[in-house]
Amino acid sequence: FGRVIAQMQFDMYHHYTVDEHTIRAIGLLAKIEKGEAKADHPLASEVVSKVSSRRVLYLATLLHDIAKGRKGDHSVLGAEVAMKLCPRLGLSAAETELVAWLVRWHLLMSATAFKRDLADYKTIADFVQTVQSQERLRLLLILTVVDIRAVGPGVWNSWKRQLLGDLFISAEEMLRLGHKQHGRVERIAAKKKAVGGLLKERDALIGTVGKQLGDAYWIAEPEDIVALNLQQMDTALGEPLSVEAHWYPARGATLVTVLAADHPGLFYRIAGGIHLAGGNIIDARIHTSSDGMAVDNFLIQDPLGRPFQEQGQLNRLKRNIEEALTNRAKLMTQLDAKPKALRRADVANAAVA
Repeated sequence: FGRVIAQMQFDMYHHYTVDEHTIRAIGLLAKIEKGEAKADHPLASEVVSKVSSRRVLYLATLLHDIAKGRKGDHSVLGAEVAMKLCPRLGLSAAETELVAWLVRWHLLMSATAFKRDLADYKTIADFVQTVQSQERLRLLLILTVVDIRAVGPGVWNSWKRQLLGDLFISAEEMLRLGHKQHGRVERIAAKKKAVGGLLKERDALIGTVGKQLGDAYWIAEPEDIVALNLQQMDTALGEPLSVEAHWYPARGATLVTVLAADHPGLFYRIAGGIHLAGGNIIDARIHTSSDGMAVDNFLIQDPLGRPFQEQGQLNRLKRNIEEALTNRAKLMTQLDAKPKALRRADVANAAVA
């Protein structure tokens, strides 16, 4: 551990040295285990009681970044350290192997949840092929949570919590049931039933405008967004363009939905309008209905990772997208003239100065 004391991490992501980051992660793990973090981490707080070995979890947290600063992949090198160190600390061969596995793959869950399409069956299958057991999955979830939280203030948000939760639930189902879990038809039927409960007296929209949306849409989108989309589609019938923007607390972001005739360059123009309004796209799901209408959902945050919540911000966001799509704005000229957004680290440094 002496090799990572005061070890700097030269990136825009980590706020602390390796040793402080590790100690903070262990402290958060203790809070989760004691039930003191249920509000922020309900799933991790529930899962921690099902973990078979506490010392495996604590040692994996202690060692997950132990090889930072060495030449090579710190996850691979850290696993080698764990294989040598754990027996000296009294761990069995099975416990040692599990700690080493966690150190080796401690970035897998975040990389999968944040960078791959969780609605794609292959994404979950690839993840499960590496994880292979429910015990590993539980341990990896908790380690991932404390690792991200210990990076620094403002890094964790409800969007990341939701994605990690979605991945955990999908992977746990596949590990538990194998390939016998509900098929495509059953999943869509369950989704439509849940959406009907949200729409209440407007549930007939599932059989009207909802018929224009293919199976891929119904599988990919969560129930609450589907309910919003169907209502927007119904309201916008006959309109060439509809743009809606809402604060979406479930993901700590702003949900922007664009309905427009699908055509080449549509995504580019929407993204340009969002950029001109000062937004960053953190997630995008692009669909086309059977009548050729694009149904595009975006999750947006500002450069500091905060949602657009004030009505003035939402109006500006909608206006910029509408202008970009109706050619009222000279998009290329405005994009070239707009200064590059500051990174979070740059903003923090400017504030300190």
